[in-house]
Amino acid sequence: MEKIKFQNKRQVPRLKISCPLIITYSKNQHQGMIQNLSLHGLSIYCSEILPFEEDYEFHFSFPEGLAIRARGALLWRAPEGAAYVYGAKISIPGFISRLKFKHYIQKNLKNREVLDASKS
Repeated sequence: MEKIKFQNKRQVPRLKISCPLIITYSKNQHQGMIQNLSLHGLSIYCSEILPFEEDYEFHFSFPEGLAIRARGALLWRAPEGAAYVYGAKISIPGFISRLKFKHYIQKNLKNREVLDASKS
């Protein structure tokens, strides 16, 4: 069953960013790009059809050198050209990693384009 993109239910602002990531589940690995992110979610662009019933790991590094490993699940998928955009709910394991991730987002929300929670 294909899940479709649901209406915007954002409750927090999202940081618009273009950042490569590695998507891992089971014994599979794919590449994608982060389009935007928040403390608990990612918007991912990927050329592969990814299954919903999997536990995912997402590995990415910000331009400033902060490397992140997140765990999560896909919530929705929408076609975009020859690829797909996915919405993922994430959590960052480890207190220090979560703290660094949160600090990075808060710092950059002040300095970059923000996708407001009240807008699409």
